[in-house]
Amino acid sequence: MGGGKNQSVVLCEKPSQARNIRAAIGDSHGRILAARGHLLTLREPQEVNPEWEKWSTAILLPDRPYGKKQAWGAGDALRQVREALKTAGTLVIATDCDREGLVIGRELADWLNFKGTVLRAIFGAEDRKTLIDAFNSLMPISEFDGLYAAG
Repeated sequence: MGGGKNQSVVLCEKPSQARNIRAAIGDSHGRILAARGHLLTLREPQEVNPEWEKWSTAILLPDRPYGKKQAWGAGDALRQVREALKTAGTLVIATDCDREGLVIGRELADWLNFKGTVLRAIFGAEDRKTLIDAFNSLMPISEFDGLYAAG
């Protein structure tokens, strides 16, 4: 696909998934990237509030969720996703179709402040026909808000 904000990015959870999707749909939905699992992690308590360096119940029940930070070893994959999303108008989250997979994709979109359209590809297998069907039936990410909140 060409440059500009009309470009799309497909975010997968792992390299094998990216290879299978690329083999099934080619580049018809844009650049295909593998997140290689969790690229973000929760901040440590003392990173949220320096007073929490020593344990207390306030650490367990903060007044808001802990923020995220880059996970150890995520540099190259995270950099690829960040750069790709700068020119993308659409992000297709094609991670595993479970709560964890959804969180991996959606937390990246949120953390990187992606403002384009976010869609979800749902597939239970990675054979060619299943993947083609999934990409022909992309769903708005808003349909998965409850699952994301639970994650």
